[in-house]
Amino acid sequence: LRSRQPVPLEELLPITLFVGNLSFYATESDLYEAFSAYGTVQQCEVPRDKEGRSRGYAFVEMRRAEDGLHAMQALQGLSMVGREIMISKAASKLGSSQNDDGPSDEEDKTMALNTTEELANDDEEFFDGDEEEEEDEEAQGGAADDKDG
Repeated sequence: LRSRQPVPLEELLPITLFVGNLSFYATESDLYEAFSAYGTVQQCEVPRDKEGRSRGYAFVEMRRAEDGLHAMQALQGLSMVGREIMISKAASKLGSSQNDDGPSDEEDKTMALNTTEELANDDEEFFDGDEEEEEDEEAQGGAADDKDG
């Protein structure tokens, strides 16, 4: 008989994912279709402004954290309706009411947004360094070409 390893409780609980860099044309249906390939999607929310336009981010709640983490890994950078999405764990569950034990929904959204902006800034810093090296190489190569001519 094989003994099965117990699954940590937190992997069986729901998880809410923050989806950033979302196309303004992406819908809840687009998100549901992409994420449901990895498990049960309990809820999708694309926050909208007063005119009904997408704010460019969303929250997806998956029934099991394990499925959500797998979806996050698999869909990271996926081009959805023309933009590469960035996914991270949201600070708390969708639709949770404000209480004394933690931040409000609006604070959660701000924390998730800040996390995504930090990830984007990290990428920019990484690419900025590479671009500078390429420019230096081009400048050196260009100088060498001038000496030959």
